[in-house]
Amino acid sequence: MPHLRGVHILVLEDDPDAREIVSTAVTDAGGSVTAVASVAEALGTLRDRLAERPQAVVADIGLPGADGYTFISELRRMPPEEGGALPVIAVDGLRDERRSTDRAARRLLRARPEAVPARKPHLDDRARRRTHRVIPPGAAA
Repeated sequence: MPHLRGVHILVLEDDPDAREIVSTAVTDAGGSVTAVASVAEALGTLRDRLAERPQAVVADIGLPGADGYTFISELRRMPPEEGGALPVIAVDGLRDERRSTDRAARRLLRARPEAVPARKPHLDDRARRRTHRVIPPGAAA
């Protein structure tokens, strides 16, 4: 049984591949997603009275221009009914170390799967398959 059924997540991520991976993970777990690439889009989505209201946000910290810290600061200034009290999961990638990310992720997954930090998923297909063996899609958190 999907453990995010009925949960709507706002994903703020500038990298299209990472945005797609996070969105797919949420929908595979039964949730729904609004995915945006910038702080302005995220804030606009939250202020849009016709948009579906998220129950949480996954926000990249290392965004170009206005960064994730700016987004969180702006979010906390908003009234609760507009999203000001939403829980935020802040993530950041290793932009300068993408080549070594595969090796590091594999070592962490072999050593202690529970120790893997929240990072942008710059993993190849083999690492993704290994992650799914460690934490199967749809498994309870």
